[in-house]
Amino acid sequence: MEPTADTSESAGSAEVPQLDPTADTPGSAGSAEVPQFDICIILDCTGSMGSSFPQVKEAITSIVNMYMPRGVSTNFAIVGYTDHAGDSGNLDGNNPVIIYPRSKNINDFVKDDALQFLNNLVANGGGSQYGEAMIDGMYNANHLVYRPNTPRMYFIIGDDTPHGSEFHPNTQYPNGCACGHDWRQLLREMKEQEVLLKFVKLNDIMNKTAELFEAEYGEDNMETFSQACIKNLSSIVADSVGSVIEYYLEQARNKKK
Repeated sequence: MEPTADTSESAGSAEVPQLDPTADTPGSAGSAEVPQFDICIILDCTGSMGSSFPQVKEAITSIVNMYMPRGVSTNFAIVGYTDHAGDSGNLDGNNPVIIYPRSKNINDFVKDDALQFLNNLVANGGGSQYGEAMIDGMYNANHLVYRPNTPRMYFIIGDDTPHGSEFHPNTQYPNGCACGHDWRQLLREMKEQEVLLKFVKLNDIMNKTAELFEAEYGEDNMETFSQACIKNLSSIVADSVGSVIEYYLEQARNKKK
């Protein structure tokens, strides 16, 4: 798919391409609409994220600010998750997610509201055993309303595995997440929608998760980043989004020929 972004620690501040706002976007039928892109950030909000949370929030804030004045219509959604039952922190143990926009429709994205929502997120819950409600986060991301014919990217950012013995033998729910959703099916749904998946693992315990996700999703459709990349997350996103938009614009131009 799109060219691979520079994920090294030395990566500099990336600049989003100044795209032609009159160019055809996928689904624009020759209109003068600017290129569109939808980004959903699936974020671990458990207590173990406390030390990383300020840096993660800063990176996400930079990403949101980066795209507002550019010639790209980029909407954002945020799905925060903790864990089930007694490890849900301040979220509902039966559905341990918190979502922006609250309407679950990415068309309702407003920059200031999104940044306020992000600022208000706290890291708590989790911690009793290995595994967290990442699969709940993925499920809810898949069930948001996105703009039609718009390229989509997910970022999964966390420091612990999903539930299921395939991810870690000591997980609290060895037979799979308490939500009952099948992670393989969720990845298939993402793939059907041509979602570009970026997996940011803030702990080596997630190496097996990354390996299993890549095997199911395909290395060409998924990029994995280590903790060392978190301080350059905004640069990574800029490179990824810029190249992806150019890719889809080129595809649209070729279809018209």
